[in-house]
Amino acid sequence: MLERVVTWVFFGLALSLTPLLIVAALGWTSTGGFGDFLRLLFQEDMLAVALALGGAATANVLASGPPLKPLKLACGGLTFLMTVWSVAAYVVIKAHAKPLTSDEVYLLVSWLSGATLVTGLASEILAEF
Repeated sequence: MLERVVTWVFFGLALSLTPLLIVAALGWTSTGGFGDFLRLLFQEDMLAVALALGGAATANVLASGPPLKPLKLACGGLTFLMTVWSVAAYVVIKAHAKPLTSDEVYLLVSWLSGATLVTGLASEILAEF
């Protein structure tokens, strides 16, 4: 039953985050504190990971069978919405459409990528049913 979720977490999430974690770890100094590590981790590339995984999770839950269909539609819709917001934020950051401070980028990326990944995980769990 949890095969899809374990596969998504390991092959989707863990492998996708590995290069980002390595780059953040290489740029981090222990004197800077854990907050500096998180600032290095939550850059626009994190949004690219979140939007790819969010899109896949949306497709999986919406293509799954009829049990709990209204809940699946709601969760899939929310995951899709978070994915669209992640795409928009990624474009704004990469295209410099609106100049953002590093604090604004950190807050935007951490909130959107976290919310997209959480809703994606919920979609993958629901797709099991």
